[in-house]
Amino acid sequence: LPALLEKQVVVCDEVGCGVVPVDREERLWREKVGRMTCRLARQAERVERVLCGLPMTLKGEGTWS
Repeated sequence: LPALLEKQVVVCDEVGCGVVPVDREERLWREKVGRMTCRLARQAERVERVLCGLPMTLKGEGTWS
């Protein structure tokens, strides 16, 4: 987390949607990724979600046109 907080931009694939994995290790990995992105978002100035090329500002001022 500290190394990611030093970055200007962090990009993460969405891992929380869809079918929950049967494998315990995969579920734990998915949970850890989700919690980490939540922690990053709390400390970020701006958070954007892009789905199918459509941006959505979740936090901060959006500048997409």
